[in-house]
Amino acid sequence: GCSLFLFSGRAQTISSLVFVMDVQDNVAAPSAMDMLVNAACKLLRINPRVFIDVLLHKVDCLAEGQRLELLTDVTQKVKARLEERNILDTSPNVFLSSIYDHSIYDCLSKVVQKLTPGLYSLESVLDALVTNCRMDKAFLFDVRSKICVASDTQPVDVQWVELMSDMIEVVSDLASTYEDDSVEEGEEAGAASQALAAAAAAARGGGCGSSS
Repeated sequence: GCSLFLFSGRAQTISSLVFVMDVQDNVAAPSAMDMLVNAACKLLRINPRVFIDVLLHKVDCLAEGQRLELLTDVTQKVKARLEERNILDTSPNVFLSSIYDHSIYDCLSKVVQKLTPGLYSLESVLDALVTNCRMDKAFLFDVRSKICVASDTQPVDVQWVELMSDMIEVVSDLASTYEDDSVEEGEEAGAASQALAAAAAAARGGGCGSSS
């Protein structure tokens, strides 16, 4: 059941397979694992450079110990199933994610950073920025998606990423508020200009008269 790969002619252009598994379902069920392994094998045989990224989503329903156990179990099972298919040089990346915290942004940031051309150059620039400006940490974010494209090479604290995501959300909300105000002011100014222009044209044409 991988109708997704009807476009296998374009598989050479695919850089990453991101497979999302809902932990509230049985992620170890044969159907879910088979779909993941079949999709990964089809892509890897066409393009061995593809990254395999698995998101174990909605982990907020599990205790911390259960999350780590699930992470280890799925990682080992996927790797073993790929080795059974003679896919030996690929290590799947398995992440824990939730919509109730910033983990989803952290996971997708790691996926995107692997695919970012010139990542090392960006990190070098951010290292120089941190050194010259005496900063604690520097991030390069895509504001719309809240994905971290790059950071300097110092270790990343998850709390820093959460703080930056919150700050981006606040700034975006403020920016949209002021944009709305400026649009309304612009529309009002435009209407007033049109009214003045119409009145001036009428005056020049003698169109302003009085009726008795």
